[in-house]
Amino acid sequence: MSYLQNNRTASILFLWILAFACKPPPSKFDRDYPEYTEKKNTVESYEMLNDSTIYLGISTNDKSYGRSEKNPIFVGVTNHHEGGKNRMRFLNALEMEDGTPVEYERVRSCCPFKTLNSKTIGADQKFGLLDVWIVYPKGKKEEADTLYINAYDQGQPMVPKGYRAKK
Repeated sequence: MSYLQNNRTASILFLWILAFACKPPPSKFDRDYPEYTEKKNTVESYEMLNDSTIYLGISTNDKSYGRSEKNPIFVGVTNHHEGGKNRMRFLNALEMEDGTPVEYERVRSCCPFKTLNSKTIGADQKFGLLDVWIVYPKGKKEEADTLYINAYDQGQPMVPKGYRAKK
């Protein structure tokens, strides 16, 4: 009897080890990432001032707009190549509130999020990345402001607080 009990115990132990040892490691895509939209883009393009500048007709007083991954600027369109170009077109549309021209630099990508509009990075997983830019008055990099831009999902690009739209 003790041989059967030992054999049964060994079998149970073996199955337990097998069950937990074969579990794949968690994927980096298993996390609870934000999702800005559950829809495919329908906007083909935004109104333009010229070939390199989006027309921005709306300003916001929301101090958080564009300044965090929780409230990014949306410039995505149906053609993902144009969405990428829209980051620059958006930044080209800005100047400081007093009319001073701005300069900008891309800092990094960050903050993975779920999207149905990704055709490049993470396309198989339906993920995108925000772009982080610093924007500052021409020649005054020490006064830089940080803006987060979502080039995957569509939205209404607005002028962030502290800036105005070029005319």
